[in-house]
Amino acid sequence: DGWFLLVNNRCRHLADDGRCLVYHERPQVCRDHTNDDCEFEGPCGSDDFEQFFPDYEALLAYCRKRFKNWDKRYKAAGKKAGA
Repeated sequence: DGWFLLVNNRCRHLADDGRCLVYHERPQVCRDHTNDDCEFEGPCGSDDFEQFFPDYEALLAYCRKRFKNWDKRYKAAGKKAGA
């Protein structure tokens, strides 16, 4: 049902035990998603994703393969591809 982004940064509002310290004032993004399938309970495995890009280079390689004209979009704008 679309793309999801896993950001491996610890929220600054989490207590040491993982509880939300600002639960009643939490941001909308936290309200919109449940923790039913939360990476906090354990690391995500490669079988949890249809596509997984561990770094920028892996994502760029996927885009170049998936979208054959990926680098051509830079030519019109006069930018360097991959930058």
